[in-house]
Amino acid sequence: MPKTKVLVVDDQVVARDMFMLYLNSSEKYEFVGSVSSAAKAVAFVADNKVDLIIMDIFMTDGSNGLSAAESVKKLRPEIKIVAVTSMVEGLLLRRAREI
Repeated sequence: MPKTKVLVVDDQVVARDMFMLYLNSSEKYEFVGSVSSAAKAVAFVADNKVDLIIMDIFMTDGSNGLSAAESVKKLRPEIKIVAVTSMVEGLLLRRAREI
């Protein structure tokens, strides 16, 4: 069975490295890359095979993971996206589910 190809999107190096270590140790997932902003995520999926994105919602450069998720889904609707954030808010959860 082929591995699920995963992109990690987070502005924090520690978070990206943590996900990369986990993914590289898994038999189910293949780490295909990491980027530090939402805009870079959209560009990455346009040029690379990705099955799953682990996406931070708020990044220090002002980019927004939920907006990027909408763009990704328009470009490649088959990609699954897991939104991650340290800021728990009902509106964010509802919007993430809609996307």
